[in-house]
Amino acid sequence: MPLVLGSIGLTEHEFEKLRLLLSVFQDGTGMLSTEDQDKLYARLSGRSQRKPSKNIKDFQLPYTLAQQSLDSFDPASSSLLASALQEKSQRTLPGWRDFERAVALAFNGVALESKAIVDVVLPLGDGTFYGLSCKSRAMLNESRKPDGRVNIEVSNASGGFWDYVSGKGVTQTNYRQENNATIMGEALVELVEKWHTEVDIAHGGLINISKSSYLVLLYNNKGVYQLFQFPLAFPKPSELSWSVPNKASRDPTQAPIPRRCLVATDINGGRVIEWYFSSGGQLKYYPLTTSAVWRSNEFALESLPTGTKHGILSKVEEYFPHLWSKINETE
Repeated sequence: MPLVLGSIGLTEHEFEKLRLLLSVFQDGTGMLSTEDQDKLYARLSGRSQRKPSKNIKDFQLPYTLAQQSLDSFDPASSSLLASALQEKSQRTLPGWRDFERAVALAFNGVALESKAIVDVVLPLGDGTFYGLSCKSRAMLNESRKPDGRVNIEVSNASGGFWDYVSGKGVTQTNYRQENNATIMGEALVELVEKWHTEVDIAHGGLINISKSSYLVLLYNNKGVYQLFQFPLAFPKPSELSWSVPNKASRDPTQAPIPRRCLVATDINGGRVIEWYFSSGGQLKYYPLTTSAVWRSNEFALESLPTGTKHGILSKVEEYFPHLWSKINETE
């Protein structure tokens, strides 16, 4: 029977299958782990080690940063360089793209790897599909707080958002006018719903939107993970309060200045939606942790066997044994 998240979530068997697939990306094929990456960078550049960052973008910093440091590295410190480069096969972690691919492999789906409404499509067995919008963030600790929420970046289609909002009469020059924040918020939700409608089977598409979900993988710097599943549908915009809040000026003698961010809050004042309309255009959704239709227990990735080779090196040796052996003999 095809997996359909939303009715029963993941069974124990399905969850373990996904956990093991995610664990594989620790072998050097996933994203760089912050701790090891910073150690390597500090040793190559001669700088003091930075504290591990909580920002997901820092996790994805490529090896080129270390390579740039080599340009100014002192050749006399060869022993330090040799030791530092040994760490280049450090452990890695499953990144957001790895998460999508692992989900697709686990459940016989296809990872679209595009700007589509969903990231992974899975068959329903009748020629149609349902979709999973897979998100991965290093924000597990935030979700554990009282009234904790899950951070979901829905889209960063800045141009598309502004085109639609402008069609409602709100522009980047008049967005502060009374009621325009509400008009903007209603327009954004309407546009996201329009995207869903365009691919839904009820309107000639191939995706069963009613059976589609957000699947979110949260984790922290202690290697603890948890999965959450939410419906794709947003709360009704009329049930939220929309505003463009002010922020305090650095100069205490000056009046507060408006943030260039649209914020929606619920009846209790909890932040539900944000649209950063001047810096990347990110539309973010913050459902309550308790509103998840399914969530796993917290878990850790399975430890790799001792002495495991770096994943890429192991694969090239397996796929091209004779050619790889011949090349290494000549070195």
